Amino acid sequence: YMKDLLYEVNADRVAIIELHNGTNNMAGLPFLYGEMTYEQVRSGVEHIDEDYAKINLTRYRFPIVLNEKLFFQGNIDDVAAVDDKLAHKISSNDAQYIVIYALYNSSNIVGYFCVSWVNTENPQLSSNDLSKIAITAQKLSALLNVDWKNFIINFNKINKVRIF
Repeated sequence: YMKDLLYEVNADRVAIIELHNGTNNMAGLPFLYGEMTYEQVRSGVEHIDEDYAKINLTRYRFPIVLNEKLFFQGNIDDVAAVDDKLAHKISSNDAQYIVIYALYNSSNIVGYFCVSWVNTENPQLSSNDLSKIAITAQKLSALLNVDWKNFIINFNKINKVRIF
């Protein structure tokens, strides 16, 4: 899904940031972390997945806003209006415009689907482009919620073959 979308909407990077509880404080309360687990880039665009490994999201305001709205679209100035610290991090990777959808299961946000454009402050997205991004986010939400280990075990039992 992601690689196709990259070219369909003429983006430079598409990525998934999955949420997790990386560590706890002394009282045992979890800190919210995110990690870029999947990334596709256009030829000539630098990979940034290691720059977004184990991000402490409690240090940023942006996730709070995104968790309320479930969607964000805008240039780096729009990001800065919400969270200047995150805007600096994003612009350090040359991204100038982003579209982000929250990925969710039946009751929680489990990650974010990010589409970005490098050195393009306004990519002129059509409503069809935005629909494609939204549909891809919905498909990815479903895929992130599959218990793949049990799926493979059950598939192997039912079909009496080993796929992994």
